[in-house]
Amino acid sequence: EPGLKVQVASGMARWLGVDKNGTVFFYADLQRWAPHLSSCQDHTNFTIAGLEMMREAARQFCPSEPIYGAIIDIRCWAFWHIGYLFYLVDFLKMFLEHYPRCIDRIYLLNAPLIFAQAWKIIRRAMDEWTRERVHFVTDNEISSGYFLERFAAADIYTTLGGTRDVGELLGGEVPGFWSQPGTNVEPELIFNWQESPLPLGIKQLQKEAVGLARKRTQG
Repeated sequence: EPGLKVQVASGMARWLGVDKNGTVFFYADLQRWAPHLSSCQDHTNFTIAGLEMMREAARQFCPSEPIYGAIIDIRCWAFWHIGYLFYLVDFLKMFLEHYPRCIDRIYLLNAPLIFAQAWKIIRRAMDEWTRERVHFVTDNEISSGYFLERFAAADIYTTLGGTRDVGELLGGEVPGFWSQPGTNVEPELIFNWQESPLPLGIKQLQKEAVGLARKRTQG
């Protein structure tokens, strides 16, 4: 759907790789998060679509019910993000209902002090099983080799203590998910919401998303 495509093209989340235990992980950078460009429903659809692709990748490594993990850099959490907390809560409700106990670990990197109040709300939307798998990690811990215990150095970015070129995150490509052709993002749609103007293709997708939402409301 058009609103979903807008969030995918933001480059906020992407496939990362597989840890030493065979658990698949995705990486997300809150600096690229653009909830203000889509509706709550489109945002939830975006996150669920991402989880479906993670499940498909995980099935290739997990003989039983697939599990996966996430590394999310939240150092750029800002005051304006609070206005979109309900986006996260809406996603968590959907997630916990349809994907129970599928998380191995969620690593939240470099949480700023302002995130403390938001975390009180977010954690209440999680069940205990999921909360226990959320770990807060600092740059000092990363520098001390925190992630090298779990990942091969070549598989994680230098900002995570590995040797993988962090330039991948800044380039004009958002690669697809493991063994899933067609899940890569069209280069002409990739954007950074902090830079203007937005690509014409993104503006068109936004218009289509608004029109689709109106039709659903009227229907």
